[in-house]
Amino acid sequence: MKFLFIRDSMNDWDTETPNAVRIERLDAPSRSPRTLDEMARFAAQHFVDDVYLLYWFTRLNYGFAPDQMNTPRGSGARS
Repeated sequence: MKFLFIRDSMNDWDTETPNAVRIERLDAPSRSPRTLDEMARFAAQHFVDDVYLLYWFTRLNYGFAPDQMNTPRGSGARS
């Protein structure tokens, strides 16, 4: 797995509490932990691979007028 996105939307940050998230591994590790060098190479490769995704995310809201509310757009099936 490369990403885990969790959307935690709150209406009132003064009174609501964010969701608690816990990840639990269910199977035994299939290899020994990565070395520091392996982690550095892995991270560097993700930086390079994710340039296009980051560019796409930043362009999603590019070009809108500042300080203006836009009409909401649906992101799922309509019922």
